[in-house]
This record gives sequence, structure tokens and C-alpha cells, in this order.
Amino acid sequence: MKDPRVEGTKISVRYDPFDALVAYAYIHKRWVKCTSQYRDALAGRSEKELKIATQELRRSRTNLRTRQNLTAKDLALFCEQPREHEKLQSSAKKTPP
Repeated sequence: MKDPRVEGTKISVRYDPFDALVAYAYIHKRWVKCTSQYRDALAGRSEKELKIATQELRRSRTNLRTRQNLTAKDLALFCEQPREHEKLQSSAKKTPP
């Protein structure tokens, strides 16, 4: 993605909503597979689980009065916590699509 011909341009991106670990970007007339550097923490997580995790993480930071932007690393660390893992799975099952 650090190709100067691509940097700063709009590209098409596709991913599986049931496994947000892998995405595909359309670059130079072909689909390129992209994976997160935090694949161990995010593997098998659905888009819904990651949205719930992001909301929970933002809520906890609001309580701490922290105004940092969330990063993939923040999300991965949050998802690795055993208590959060169980909460995410049960919330994702309860929430209608």
C-alpha cells in the first residue's frame, strides 16, 4: 500500500463481514489480500463483534475522559481480554442484524 501511485487515491475494498481479519483492496487491476498485523487477536471476529468492541472501548475511554483516537492495536488488546471476549460473543448473538 506504500506504492506512491496508490497513496492518497481512492481504492475499492471488500471484506467478509463474518471474518473481518482479511480484506481485499483493488490495486493495479487486481485484488490484493490485506491482513491485520493483529491477526491473532482479531481472527474469526465478525464485523458485528468488532463494532461492539469499538463501542465498549470508546465508552470505557469516555469514562476515563480520554480523547485519543482508537487504533487497531487498542482494539486487538481489548479483544484479547478474556472477560471482553465472552461479552462480545454473547452481545453479538443477542443483537439482531
